[in-house]
Amino acid sequence: MRIKITSIIAMTSIILYAAAIGTGVIRIIAGINERRGIAKREFYDLGDIASSAGVLGFMEEPFKDAVRDAVTGSKTIQGVIVTGPFGAEFTFERGNNGIIAWEGDTPRFQRRFGISRNPHFDTLRVDGIRNATITAVSSDIDYPVFSLILKQSLLLILAAVFLSTVTLLICSIRSNKASITVSDKIGRTYPTGAAEKKQPPIRSNAGMESHTKERLDSELRNCSAVEQDLVFILMELSLTAGFAVGDDSSVYRKFTDRALQFFGNRDLIFERGERGISIILPGSSLEEGVEKAKQFHNLMLAGLPEIFPDRPDLRIGISARSGRLLGSDRLLLEASRALEKTNLAPESPIIAFKSDIEKYRAFVKATEKKRRSVRPLKLNTP
Repeated sequence: MRIKITSIIAMTSIILYAAAIGTGVIRIIAGINERRGIAKREFYDLGDIASSAGVLGFMEEPFKDAVRDAVTGSKTIQGVIVTGPFGAEFTFERGNNGIIAWEGDTPRFQRRFGISRNPHFDTLRVDGIRNATITAVSSDIDYPVFSLILKQSLLLILAAVFLSTVTLLICSIRSNKASITVSDKIGRTYPTGAAEKKQPPIRSNAGMESHTKERLDSELRNCSAVEQDLVFILMELSLTAGFAVGDDSSVYRKFTDRALQFFGNRDLIFERGERGISIILPGSSLEEGVEKAKQFHNLMLAGLPEIFPDRPDLRIGISARSGRLLGSDRLLLEASRALEKTNLAPESPIIAFKSDIEKYRAFVKATEKKRRSVRPLKLNTP
């Protein structure tokens, strides 16, 4: 249930992020397009006003005042340059924002963020005046509206962040409670008739024992598909090896950590009982598995002589697929039998189960034949 809730929260946060960014971008683009349309209309009106004011005298004060008033009263026009027969004769910019710069005797519009790239241009229709033109630039962004859009988008993003943070805190609190519950259960005693049984504590970094069979079946199928061999190894500590359950500094913890370092793949090493581990080695033959087991056995005895003074303190049973089509149950049985035999022969702490492939095939063939020969009984019905 927790996974579903967190997934829903995560999806909601993603939707909020996307909505904040998407709607913000769409509204800004729409606002720019709308403002450009307003600028075209305002410039058209500015040209008409300038042409009409030319009757009062081109470049006279009434003409200039009319242009200034039109620019100041517009929403978008930021600067204007009026030229006559002798070149640029009049310039005006809203609020002296430095949008017009002079290069010698020639005025130029400066490029600014949010200012139209292509200036508006028109010819003035003034009697008796030739080559009279008006050029202007406008702002593409309405900054108050732009600021409002950003604030609204930021609010959506903050809402998503808040939702994610609250979810993370809730999951963290639940996780801590679950950890406390597990820790509280560890070490408790539970009645089993007249006696009490102590629950096993968290012990190592190896995989859980309950996952061994499922993973072994999966690896057997993969190896069979590509005609590769597979080795299955069972290892067990003796009770005389200073074994202590549950302590991080215990023999068992050191033992599993060394196994993880030596064999490498953490996903293929599992706990087994209270003193053992199971190891899956896909792509390895029985001989290679035995050699690796010997190397690891020597490593443990040499690296921890105070814990493993004798060779039988670490016992190993090995089995392999050896070209056979079989399931995990068979391989587990063979490795277990090999491990049991190490108890009977202390001088041989490593024993491998070597199958006879011909006998195995004959056994499988006979079993299949017997299965096919069994027919279901037919019941007479009235």
